[in-house]
Amino acid sequence: MASSKKGAAKSGKTFRVGKVRGDLRGSIWYLTYHEHGSRKRPRVGPDRDMARRMAAQIHAQLENSVPAALSFEPLKIAELRSRWLDHHEHVARSSVQTIRRYRAATQHLLTFLSGARAPQTTAHFGVKHAEAFVRHLRSIRVPPNGHPHATPRPLLDKGVQFILATCRALFSFGMRRRHLPPYAENPFAVLQLDRMPIEQAKPILLFGAEQERSFLEACDDWQFPLFLTLMLTGMRPGAIFRVASGCRRAASPRGCSVRSSPGSTTIRATSTSSARRTTSPNCRWSSPGRNASTGCSSSTCPDLKNAGRSGSSIWQLYLAQLELEPTQRLPDDTNWTGAEIRACCRLAALLDLPLVQAAQNVVPIAVTASESVERMRTWASGRCLSADRSGIYRRDESTPRSRRSVNRKASNN
Repeated sequence: MASSKKGAAKSGKTFRVGKVRGDLRGSIWYLTYHEHGSRKRPRVGPDRDMARRMAAQIHAQLENSVPAALSFEPLKIAELRSRWLDHHEHVARSSVQTIRRYRAATQHLLTFLSGARAPQTTAHFGVKHAEAFVRHLRSIRVPPNGHPHATPRPLLDKGVQFILATCRALFSFGMRRRHLPPYAENPFAVLQLDRMPIEQAKPILLFGAEQERSFLEACDDWQFPLFLTLMLTGMRPGAIFRVASGCRRAASPRGCSVRSSPGSTTIRATSTSSARRTTSPNCRWSSPGRNASTGCSSSTCPDLKNAGRSGSSIWQLYLAQLELEPTQRLPDDTNWTGAEIRACCRLAALLDLPLVQAAQNVVPIAVTASESVERMRTWASGRCLSADRSGIYRRDESTPRSRRSVNRKASNN
């Protein structure tokens, strides 16, 4: 056996570079090596010198414990898409609507691969194929809502950008699973999607001041707090429900359903007491500001107890911005944030009410989420910079401490 190997080496049909052996089969050179306990034998080509250079490169990579240049699992793009969607559904637990959008976006890529002369595997799909896919997206016409009887139209720039971003995430998933060559680039990342100009997009229609006032005056007692919260805070229906259920504590989110449409939003109970509304029409909802659950940024923490120190300047700012009477009496703004002061001023401008009367429809976040605020104060004490004064934020200890050090754990009694 040893003599046969020596004869093959002398005849020029095999060579060795460190941990890598090259063998000639017919007119094609193959490299053989072991990586992570498994035997690899990739195909190189007919050129012996290129095979030796590749063998030297793989030997150096194995010596430095980095992935070898030819060690990856080639996969068809359709199979990669199936694994990626399965990962989002069963591992990442993405929402149903998100998975549907990903499936519809990647379907355009499969349609392009089936009709064009493009490679079907991840290893051979390059930048030039991604650019051809972009040109394909610019030329097709699709129904805007996916219905077969809808009138087709060209894809908008936002839609093209979303499809390309989804394909970029698909190939990034393949790179992490080593379905692409280790030193190959993501073909969709090279396109620089973030720099693509958006010239065609759906128009965004906003209410004017008179339209907002007319809309709120047409609402009944049940619709008014709901749509007012949407207009002032931009919250989603699910978030509005959590705020409302926190006021009444009548039902849990599992016991209700929220349905939203361009013309209405409906909250219905699905528990045994479905005939009773989960929230009261007279329930006042707050207007949470920046980061409603914490009120803090990553490095500074403003305490709501000190918000009144700068509250007067915030009042004057929004009174001048909304053209309200600057000399009118201000409501009690204890524990109010700047966003709640703005909500009160805007409500007074919309409904032509005094500030004191408009403040009756604003509940500060310090009341609706007092437990969260207290937890954040405890966490931020000694960790964050104070936004009201120089130095580290220290929580004011208002509760008197016991004179004796008594351990009140039940396990010690």
